[in-house]
Amino acid sequence: MIPPVYSLLSTPAVTALVGTRIWQDEADAQPAGDYIVWSLLSAVPENNLSQTPPGDKCSISVDVFAVTEQRRQNITQAARAAIEAHGYVQNLQSLGRETDTRLWRMSFDADLFYHR
Repeated sequence: MIPPVYSLLSTPAVTALVGTRIWQDEADAQPAGDYIVWSLLSAVPENNLSQTPPGDKCSISVDVFAVTEQRRQNITQAARAAIEAHGYVQNLQSLGRETDTRLWRMSFDADLFYHR
């Protein structure tokens, strides 16, 4: 029931901005430059009585970290477009700068529907 978020975010627009620096739950120790971290918030199968569930509804959180405010905007727009091709984006939050890294941060939640 873990959604294929890495592959969904690996669009040409996103990889042009962050490369392969997309992680689940936690980034590598102090990555240089811009990156994305996503987390699974919940996953619910499409249960029915006649067969195994054909798909799942998953809620995820996507956090964008960037060196500049403009790059944060650009990466967020690209990540949002990549996710919106497969679900619904909600709860967009501008979180300012991280205290320890001084990177700009933006976050959004999304609901994804996918077939197994």
